Amino acid sequence: MATFQKRGKRWRAIVRRRGHSESKSFPTKAAAEEWARRIEHTADLGHTQQYKRPTAANTVAWMIEEYTKAVGRVKPFGRSKSAVLDALTRDLGDVALADLTAERLNEYVADRIAAGAGGVTISVDLSYLATAMRWLQAVRRFGVNIQAVQDARDAMKYAGVDTRSRERDRRPAQDELDALFSYWRNNERMQIPMMDICQFAIASAMRLSEICRLAWPDLNENKRTIVIRDRKDPRETIGNNQIVPLLNATGYNALEIVKRQPKGGHRIFPYNPKSISTAFTRAVKKCGIDDLRLIIENDVRFLRQFPA
Repeated sequence: MATFQKRGKRWRAIVRRRGHSESKSFPTKAAAEEWARRIEHTADLGHTQQYKRPTAANTVAWMIEEYTKAVGRVKPFGRSKSAVLDALTRDLGDVALADLTAERLNEYVADRIAAGAGGVTISVDLSYLATAMRWLQAVRRFGVNIQAVQDARDAMKYAGVDTRSRERDRRPAQDELDALFSYWRNNERMQIPMMDICQFAIASAMRLSEICRLAWPDLNENKRTIVIRDRKDPRETIGNNQIVPLLNATGYNALEIVKRQPKGGHRIFPYNPKSISTAFTRAVKKCGIDDLRLIIENDVRFLRQFPA
């Protein structure tokens, strides 16, 4: 059990564990307790002498850079993970690992909430931070306070911050779909085949980003299949190619929609997903439809937005 001594305006923590003794002074008792918990946890694992103590040069930015060079080179990160790691470098990069306490992470969480980030987004931030910390401890043998991340998660829960992801279950009525299709058919300025893309999305249950990557060489008309390359999965891997069927089970024939697209290039739907999303949002507004949006990269499939 750690002991704490107040000396003037500072608190001194003393940890004696498994024959190992260590002490350090802090401006607050909370900081001293946080440090003591980390030291005790490390000692209880029996690795006290094996872990290297981070120095002032070992910052969060340094850790993320080392993690990215070592792991990202072997298994490239997806766009979302790379963006989160960049944001962590920007917001926490100058924090020394030795100072990365639950108290400091609570401040980070508060700043993110004030900036408008939701609980699910912040939870992802903490998950990627913890992953980098576990790598540093397991591979580089640095003693880091991984428990601080869990403590920050617990603080979010007690503060009522919801970190659970919720699927959207908004499903338009058929008359809403008919209104959208009619709008696109009568819009002579529309250069993107919005009706085909939306009907294909309903038939295939693909994300928009996947639809826009489909290539003619990957189409097998005889087997009614196509390859989705680099399909997103929770591990953020590159090279996750999947063969999927092009069915006619939703009222829209996925293969026939593909076959009627112009064959002038490599991709079947050679359009920017963001441009399609903008056109979709504009059409929804013109048709007076409320709370309907098109999913580009989220884990929720486009099909969940539309009836089967």
